[in-house]
Amino acid sequence: MVRIFSELNLLEVEEWRYGTNREQRQYKRYKKGKQFLTVEIPHKVLQRARVFCDDVTEMQVHWEFELNDLFKVLATNFILWLREQSEPTDVYEGLQNMYQHFKRTYNGVEKNHTHLVGFHRSDYRPVTVELEYGTIHRLEVLLEDMDYLKPKHEYTVENVVSSLLCDYINKLQTDGKGEIKKMVNFILREWGETIEEE
Repeated sequence: MVRIFSELNLLEVEEWRYGTNREQRQYKRYKKGKQFLTVEIPHKVLQRARVFCDDVTEMQVHWEFELNDLFKVLATNFILWLREQSEPTDVYEGLQNMYQHFKRTYNGVEKNHTHLVGFHRSDYRPVTVELEYGTIHRLEVLLEDMDYLKPKHEYTVENVVSSLLCDYINKLQTDGKGEIKKMVNFILREWGETIEEE
């Protein structure tokens, strides 16, 4: 049985690329369109992420930095990191450490301390994230590769994206000095032309 690694299942869409003329036309339309994922984020993480986005916006006057922008930056940086890794086991271990921390921090507290507001499953929030086709497809390919290394692993693009945000917010809360400035500098460097066009 073929595994699906995101609700969009772009691995299947990619098969249209070399299919019939009709499938190739469908592929081109699909690839040009916007791609949306729904991810579950702990409410407290979401609150902190939105405050961070407001802080980034306050530091410059060129654009409004929104939550979806943060998701894009984190996914882009994760893929850049991924391309620098030569060993698949290193990638898997990095992913596992991040995801296990996410599960311990939120799901573990849910089981043991359900009275803590912000740390039980009913206090997760669905968030719609728009990412580029290539980003989602690259993450699906990563997870398909991981399936050869660790068959039946539990990762999906959605929980990887959720983990990236939770991991970043944890970094902000524990050692976040200068992170706002770093983010502004990153955006100006990577998205400068786009901002000027707007």
